[in-house]
This record gives sequence, C-alpha cells and structure tokens, in this order.
Amino acid sequence: MPRHQRRTLQIVKVDGFKTWCNNYGKWKGEIPLEGGNSLVLNVTDPELCTKLDNDYILSPECLVVLSLSQPWKKRNSDDQLLCYRLVVAVLEL
Repeated sequence: MPRHQRRTLQIVKVDGFKTWCNNYGKWKGEIPLEGGNSLVLNVTDPELCTKLDNDYILSPECLVVLSLSQPWKKRNSDDQLLCYRLVVAVLEL
C-alpha cells in the first residue's frame, strides 16, 4: 500500500485468511497477496485467540482490522523502514 494511503488502523477485506499457532503459543494470521506472496502478522485479538485456542474454525472470508505502526528504522542501520503490523480484530463475513 502506498505510504500516503496508510492509516494507523486499516480494515481489509480478505478472501483466504489463515491462522495458526506458532511454536511459542502465539497466533499468527496470513493474508494472501497478489503474485503468490502473503503477509504474516501477529494476532492480538484476545477474543479470537481464545476461540482459536478452543479449536474454532475461522471463516476464510472476513474483514481484518490491522494496526500499523509508523515507519521506523533500526538504530545504526541503513536498512529500509520497518512497520509493526498486527491483527487487532477479525469480523467474519
């Protein structure tokens, strides 16, 4: 998404949203992108995490509310700007 269109909270309609629990017990969400790529994010919605912990099957078609940090750069680094991305809510359609 172009920088001038970014917002702190962004609602995205997703077809094919997937979730899984990583080795540390944290839920991850995956949003498919064009060209076969995907965006993997931490899921921080406590209600959704509780449902997923109890074997809830989430609809792959949903509205995903993303929290996006302001771009930042690691100290003493010439790398590109980074941005925290979190799934803060999921609304099933």
